[in-house]
Amino acid sequence: GCGNSKNAVEQQPDITTVDREKIAYVSYGMSEYTTGYSDLASMAEASDLIIYGEIENIDYVMEENGYCVSNLDVNVIQTIKGDVQEGDIVKVSEEQGMVTIQDYLDSYADDGMRDEMRKGYTEYSDDQLDDYYIVKLGQGDIMAEKGQKSIYLLQKSAFYDTENTYCRITGAAGSYTEVTEGGF
Repeated sequence: GCGNSKNAVEQQPDITTVDREKIAYVSYGMSEYTTGYSDLASMAEASDLIIYGEIENIDYVMEENGYCVSNLDVNVIQTIKGDVQEGDIVKVSEEQGMVTIQDYLDSYADDGMRDEMRKGYTEYSDDQLDDYYIVKLGQGDIMAEKGQKSIYLLQKSAFYDTENTYCRITGAAGSYTEVTEGGF
């Protein structure tokens, strides 16, 4: 489910403007959820909030041991379920993100583990570690981008310090990104 976001990445990269040649590695993780849903109707019933919204801002947060989170500010276009109004900003945290190799390595407090992780990036000099990125995505997920419109099935998050923060119900299955106007 949702993690505990603490260490904001100082220089926020933008996936839409980063040179694809500067992406050193894409990691597709798999999350396990305590509750599974057999269909969209049961997911909708379990959701605290369902909105159609547009991403206005993204903050990447590098957690401990390589865990990356994207904190999104989503402008509500339409409320399907819940108590938010058109134009409200909803905070949504997703288990994905983009960070420099250096930020990724620095997330490991244990020197031995950091050294072990560094071995995966030996083709990059120490001077290059701030210039190349790692993208972390859940299996089947789509990287969040500013301006992206999606339908979000959300649960109130109990793990974030910020009030009124939500996470997608069952991760990637809890959002439907618009690929053409009105097409998801």
